[in-house]
Amino acid sequence: MKKNRDQNVDIYRGIAILLVVVGHLYWTESIAALIYSFHLPLFFFVTGFFIKHSAKKYSFWEYLRSRFQNILVPYLLALAIYLLLVVAAKLKSESIVNIIFEFLQVFLLSSSAAIEEAKYQVYYWFMPLFFVYTIVLFGIYKFA
Repeated sequence: MKKNRDQNVDIYRGIAILLVVVGHLYWTESIAALIYSFHLPLFFFVTGFFIKHSAKKYSFWEYLRSRFQNILVPYLLALAIYLLLVVAAKLKSESIVNIIFEFLQVFLLSSSAAIEEAKYQVYYWFMPLFFVYTIVLFGIYKFA
């Protein structure tokens, strides 16, 4: 027998996801400032609220494996694809070593100087942060 799913949860998640997408569209400064003032905190709040349920249901290692497969694997795959595209685009004017070093500075070290110089679209920052957030919060709920 299938458990009843709380549709409010899906509605809140959907609103948070839509606000993230809308926040990345190019709006006027005032609309962007309004959306940016709460869209990611809302997403984190909704996610954190439901991690408590997961902490009762899963072991730490099961949850960690799940988050690794569902967050980090797609993140690393997207980074690899992006790196290949960047290398292909810049290979005519720069050496492969410089391109990879610049890429690592931007995405692994979050070097703001490298980000400005490279002019990369850096939308991937959220995934490692989200991974760490969910694991830490799960651990707090599970072991506190």
